[in-house]
Amino acid sequence: MREHIGKFKATFISFFSQGISTQKVSLAIAFGFCIGIIPILGTTTLLCTCIAFVCRLNMPIIQAINYIAYPFQLLLFIPFLKAGSLISGQTFDYTLAEIQLLIKNDLWNSLLKLLSANGFGLLIWVIVAPFLFAFIYFTLFYVLKEVEKKHSNNSIKL
Repeated sequence: MREHIGKFKATFISFFSQGISTQKVSLAIAFGFCIGIIPILGTTTLLCTCIAFVCRLNMPIIQAINYIAYPFQLLLFIPFLKAGSLISGQTFDYTLAEIQLLIKNDLWNSLLKLLSANGFGLLIWVIVAPFLFAFIYFTLFYVLKEVEKKHSNNSIKL
């Protein structure tokens, strides 16, 4: 029994300590936020999980940032759809409340109406996300490196 507890503890600790370098933390935060604002509701947790496993990033960090980004996803959902509708040539003048009512009244037709705008909204996100990712990653990387230097200098002086 103690062996199983020891193995579980080791697995648990390695899971939470994976990807703790400055680069990995910066990547996890940048990915978590950029994926967290994708204009396809209900996909971000799975996408962040896949990215964390593939890139060996810290899962708790990327998911926490993903959940922190959720209000921004809701705030940017309509602007992404409106910008996407400009590309597609369609008019999109719905509010979030109107979309909810549309879905409630006629799910299938509302999904067909929103599919095109959502696809082009995703295209806008694909254009914006790399710039946002680069800004977040490089800013955090620099800040965390400076904090790391300051922390290591302070510990040497002790």
